[in-house]
Amino acid sequence: MIEENTEQNIEARSYLFFQFAALYNEYISQPRDYGTGDSFTALEIHILSKIAHSPAITANELTEIFRKSKGFISKILSKLEDLGLIYKVKPSEKSRVLHLYVTEKGKQYSLAHTAYDNIGYLKMQEHILKEFSDEQLDTFFSILDNVCKLYHEILD
Repeated sequence: MIEENTEQNIEARSYLFFQFAALYNEYISQPRDYGTGDSFTALEIHILSKIAHSPAITANELTEIFRKSKGFISKILSKLEDLGLIYKVKPSEKSRVLHLYVTEKGKQYSLAHTAYDNIGYLKMQEHILKEFSDEQLDTFFSILDNVCKLYHEILD
């Protein structure tokens, strides 16, 4: 049953949504070891994994996918390259675009990240299912997908 849209209720839900966003932003901004011995922010490791799953992707494509500036992406790519996780290839002498690939070490880091995320998701799911049903969890993810689509529309 949906609660009535009183001003107090709307304000409380709006604040809860903001609180979630702020906490999640803090969580993903903290560097952590994904099982490799090196620490990365969520964005850094997700960029590495995107390169692993999309060989020959470009920095410009990463700026569009992750909605970050060229300079911000460039810093992350430099870090990944310095750690020996990615390398750049110029497809032709005339080309100004560099294609990105992961090294063998980069593949291992990407796999470690996937395992880390999967374990984290399963722990979160277990915690949620103590209080909510499978159907409610499915509904939550449907709503989350819908909210993501809304924000894509707003930001595009």
